[in-house]
Amino acid sequence: MGSAKAWLDFDGEPMLYYRTGACIPTRYAFPGHLNAIKELNAIGTDGAAELRRVLATNPSVIVTTNPPDALRAPSRYAIVDGVLRQRYHLAGEVRVGRLMRQVYALNRRR
Repeated sequence: MGSAKAWLDFDGEPMLYYRTGACIPTRYAFPGHLNAIKELNAIGTDGAAELRRVLATNPSVIVTTNPPDALRAPSRYAIVDGVLRQRYHLAGEVRVGRLMRQVYALNRRR
């Protein structure tokens, strides 16, 4: 994962960007800025549009959590889930506390 290509930490720990050397694809580096219910109107821009913009760049990796907790916005998860189904595959999972983090990798073009 440590490439110069950007990847999206949609619902993980922001430290992942640093630890992997990945580029941050948005100025909203904390996952809660794009996925938390309480942040839906707090970042000064349309968070759903920002999420779609980042996803349109085809980040090489997307980190998420399944199932999301009650603090997460279902509408934002729906956006990400649609893209994951179309263009990504599950590359791995890891338990973090009581949560399961999923790492999805972009499908290679054939």
